[in-house]
Amino acid sequence: MSDTHLYNRQVNIENIHQNSLSLIYSKINEGQTVLDVGAGDGGLGKALVKWKGCSVDGITYNEEEYFQISKFYRQAWCFDLDQE
Repeated sequence: MSDTHLYNRQVNIENIHQNSLSLIYSKINEGQTVLDVGAGDGGLGKALVKWKGCSVDGITYNEEEYFQISKFYRQAWCFDLDQE
């Protein structure tokens, strides 16, 4: 495991103005396919899968985040877009 910070934010589906993830969540329609670039711990994708039935793929550069998102994202990748 790396000593890199694990980005962790939650989506509030009842208050879309709480944070940017909640606002993004409100703009995505049910059943859409979403690419989450900079997925963090997958808070946005997890909410989209659970509450809107979306298919979510994600990219992160952090191995710990990758292991988190790969549990519930359709596909997940771990690499640094600036280095690939």
